[in-house]
Amino acid sequence: MENNKSNTLIQVIIFILALIATCGLVLCVFYNIYGISRRNLISNWESNVGQMASETDYYLSSPSHAVEFAAHEVDEMLNMGASNEDIKKYLEDQTSSYSAIIDNNPSGVYGYCNGEYLDGSGWIPPAGFDATSRPWYIAAREAKGAIVFTQPYLNLQTNTMMTSVCKVLKDPENVISMDIFLDGLQDMVADYINAKSIKSVIVMDDEGYIVSSSVKEEIGSCYPHSDDSFNSKVAQKVMTSDRASFEVFHDSYPCYIISRKLNIGWFIVFILDETEIFSSLKFIYLISAMILIAAIIIIFSVFMVFRHKIDEIEGLSREVWAIANIYSAVYDVDLKSDHARLVKCSRGFDELGIGNIDNYNFRIFELTADLVSPQSKDSLLQFLNPETYEERIGDLNSISHEFLDINGKWVRIQIVPLNRDSENKLYHLMITLESIDEAKKQQEHLIQLAETDNLTGIRNRNYGESSIRSIMSKGTPGMFILMDADHFKSVNDTYGHDVGDMVIVNLANCLKKTFRDSDVVFRLGGDEFAAFAPTVETLDVAQKIMDRLFNYVENISISQIQGRKICISVGATFFTAKEDDSFEFLYQRADKAMYKSKQTEGNTYNII
Repeated sequence: MENNKSNTLIQVIIFILALIATCGLVLCVFYNIYGISRRNLISNWESNVGQMASETDYYLSSPSHAVEFAAHEVDEMLNMGASNEDIKKYLEDQTSSYSAIIDNNPSGVYGYCNGEYLDGSGWIPPAGFDATSRPWYIAAREAKGAIVFTQPYLNLQTNTMMTSVCKVLKDPENVISMDIFLDGLQDMVADYINAKSIKSVIVMDDEGYIVSSSVKEEIGSCYPHSDDSFNSKVAQKVMTSDRASFEVFHDSYPCYIISRKLNIGWFIVFILDETEIFSSLKFIYLISAMILIAAIIIIFSVFMVFRHKIDEIEGLSREVWAIANIYSAVYDVDLKSDHARLVKCSRGFDELGIGNIDNYNFRIFELTADLVSPQSKDSLLQFLNPETYEERIGDLNSISHEFLDINGKWVRIQIVPLNRDSENKLYHLMITLESIDEAKKQQEHLIQLAETDNLTGIRNRNYGESSIRSIMSKGTPGMFILMDADHFKSVNDTYGHDVGDMVIVNLANCLKKTFRDSDVVFRLGGDEFAAFAPTVETLDVAQKIMDRLFNYVENISISQIQGRKICISVGATFFTAKEDDSFEFLYQRADKAMYKSKQTEGNTYNII
């Protein structure tokens, strides 16, 4: 018998290992296929980004070379003692030449030489113009002889982005520069944005300012200082690498970022829709999933055959242990032998006694007496009475009972029938115990929250109305009142809603102190409250209650309202358990009485 169990277990282990190995092999193969396909798709897009980077470098190289050449020539002219008039004439000739070959140079070549601003396009600077304070002059001086592009800026006249390319001469006081329109970059961006997979294409300078973008509203913005965390993440990763390919989530949607650094230090950035660019990989997912599912089904089918044999061998023992693991304590009870065997018990939880129980029919009452709190004792004794098991269980799968133990904690006990004799009489059963204290208290807490007004801590409208209807249905007479604060809106308007809330809380406290614990006190909403006092049927008692309520209200002290007195209007009516009386009629009568009270200033009540 033991050998058969051992062999079966070994076979099950082999099939489980085969299932794991097969699944692992299928996943490994298709993971590699997926990885290669993914890399090929990324390479294609990286090639597109590289192509645009090359086009952009070429686009910006012409003005760079023009400034380089002009700076060299002006240096030579200065060495030969040329005058500023000669240099200006040269710049005008260069401007004329470059305007024919450089489309993005509308302003020509200009510079600062020998303390004078010289403009090749004929532009005459206004009075007070200081060339040495211009960004192109400052950038060239800081670059110390290198060709440098200034930070792009938006030309308000043409509404296009511009930059200046400049270079300091051998004499560091002299600078040659040229302005460039960057609308050509915008055209390049437009050539790529038609692709469905592209969310946006941007050209970003070395400080993170957007020079060109398929989203025109972003042009001129600074990604590193953007309030959009997505933009700042993109800028941070792009600006720290010459070549970058990475994933970033934008509003929970995955985006794939590919960037390349330009020769002048700027960046070309493609922001791609990752779902779109990798959509072609769905076929790989589908095939791999189908093969994997087929393999799992085949191996699992074989496994289930052997597993079924194991289930037959384990039989009832396996089922008992499966149930036992759910509970804190499980007892197997044989009524014929009058013996209860402790099958399973969590540490510190043996509610029926210590270990096994002999003479079960007698000792169950003795053990129960020490187990439960006084208020639960009788009901638990009735539940555990062996003489009534047969009648109460009948054809049911189980019966259960909840009780408080000696420590005041909730426990659920359940009786589950297992076997019957040839006369269909129950003789074998299982008793399970489960600690439900935490769940019970949580349930009670949730019920209390659902019935309580959050601001005041008294009951809410739903609970109050349902409680009154229940009392009325039993024919219990009583007094019903409606109450609200006079001129409450002016309190909110004058002192603010926080002070208004203080008034509402104080009124609720006055009601709680006025009425009994057995009375129903609740908030209707805003500054309106209601209460029902069972057994209050006479005007004398009602008047005493009103006097007590008004006394508490008159003693309300809230420093924020600067001595202003809180007054209330109350309407009351009596429920006399007449057949034609309903809660709605009761409410209407009290409402009319309250409306009448509002016609008089100060704390007033009327009873209908």
